[in-house]
Amino acid sequence: MLSFIKKYILQFIFVALITSSTAFAQSGLEYGVFVPLGMGISIHQYDRDYFQSDDAFEKYTTNSSTRRRSSVGFEGGVLFNVGYRLALGKSLSMSFLGEIGYNRDVFSYALQDSNTNSGVMRLKNYQVFSFDNLVIGVLPKFNFGKMSIGLGAGVKIPLYGYINSSSFNPVLGYITDEITMIKATKLSDYFETPVIPYIKLVFDTSVYSAENFDLVLSGYVNYDFAINYTNKTVENFGPKQSLSSVDLGIQLGAKIKPIARKGRR
Repeated sequence: MLSFIKKYILQFIFVALITSSTAFAQSGLEYGVFVPLGMGISIHQYDRDYFQSDDAFEKYTTNSSTRRRSSVGFEGGVLFNVGYRLALGKSLSMSFLGEIGYNRDVFSYALQDSNTNSGVMRLKNYQVFSFDNLVIGVLPKFNFGKMSIGLGAGVKIPLYGYINSSSFNPVLGYITDEITMIKATKLSDYFETPVIPYIKLVFDTSVYSAENFDLVLSGYVNYDFAINYTNKTVENFGPKQSLSSVDLGIQLGAKIKPIARKGRR
């Protein structure tokens, strides 16, 4: 399977190079702004070291009051790219970019429904962790024709955090919400390391090209590494909870290309 995927990618790049524009790539400063819109698929785990045995761990994580099921959270933001594009040949270049901006990240989980046989009384329960993040990272891209592939990494630094525990009755439309807002200076009371490392893969294609700029549509896959939720404000809180997610989405944006030097083609 892996060899098949590698073969497919090589064929894709070869066809892209053959069919791409014949304009010569330029070296120079490159700028871009992107608006990511996507969904985060959350991953929740408990700290196994907290338990004295595997049986105790299994009992705790399968208990109706502590079991978590992944849910989907919707995310967005605005990101700025700046760096240098190095021309390698006809329609072929490398962009060495830094990335900075804002992103709202969401870790969402469904809890066990309220224990009742009455549909009118039953509540569907959820817990959502949301963060307003400052994003700082690097995003090198390989450009060929009107397309680019980028593999980036960096950190998301929460400026605010929100813990939303909510319940919903689908029969009556009844909703309850309990929201805890956490300032950046208080995040260490709830999370062991209040920074979220990430890696992401980006695929760009120019939907409109002018001499000095492109309008770009992108697809991306992002992985947010786990942060540990401990809540030191609660005595005997229990095991640490590991929060991570896989994000999928699209980006709409524009990038300013290096300006061609006079007389160069």
